[in-house]
Amino acid sequence: MKEKSKIIEEIQQDRLRLLSLKSEFKNSDTENFYLELRENRTMIYLLQSNFCELNNTLKLHDNLIEYSNFHSNIKIRHKLQRKITRQFSNYLNSLFSIVDYNRRNVEKLFLRNPIENQKYNERKELFKKNKYHIFIKDLRNYSAHFTYLKIGSEIDYSGHSVKPTKSIIIYKNDLLMDASLSNKTKDIISEMPDKIRLNDILFDHYNAFVEFQNYTFLQIFLIDIKRTENFIAKMNEYYLNVESINSTGQLFFDKSFLRYLDYVYMKAKKYGK
Repeated sequence: MKEKSKIIEEIQQDRLRLLSLKSEFKNSDTENFYLELRENRTMIYLLQSNFCELNNTLKLHDNLIEYSNFHSNIKIRHKLQRKITRQFSNYLNSLFSIVDYNRRNVEKLFLRNPIENQKYNERKELFKKNKYHIFIKDLRNYSAHFTYLKIGSEIDYSGHSVKPTKSIIIYKNDLLMDASLSNKTKDIISEMPDKIRLNDILFDHYNAFVEFQNYTFLQIFLIDIKRTENFIAKMNEYYLNVESINSTGQLFFDKSFLRYLDYVYMKAKKYGK
């Protein structure tokens, strides 16, 4: 009986210790930093998931477009184009939710460090001048405030390539009906053909956007070096203390996340400056 009561007492002590550790962690700067990083990466995850879903549908589109029934059966074609329209709209919404999130939260972090803030703003202004970003931004405004994207399909057998060029398209005239388009976007559209191929624009912009967001994520670790190093040390300490009472299942991260922090910080110091 004494052995059993001792075990129960140890379990109760471990529970109290865990509650104490959680209470100490909650609302601390360590938790705040963790939540900032998690929110940042979750936004990117949602974007990448929407892009992956859209990309898989575009691959299906490219596989089907060469078959005669895709062109002769209006229902099949319309169903797939409607699916692409929905996924494209979801992707654009998740993309610009990141833009809004950065403006609302991330840019406040950079204000703590004038040097990093200047570097971030210079990189941001350079990216904002990307013609595809300007176009994609108004494409999102068009779908959110004017009407849905009227997606078409095109297969082009002309050109020097052995394989035909396949793409989803949107018509220039449809876009120009939106009077709220910026002058920059109108200038960009004026240089495009009547049938605007979206595939290359989508992929080029996605790669540039994710590259900029990953750069921004690295720079966050350099805003306040002391805070970053203290955060990593506290996260490791917290994990070891919880591990000592065999309660790591109660944590929202594991050892792989701690290794990830070390890797990202090292990469930030190497490439972020």
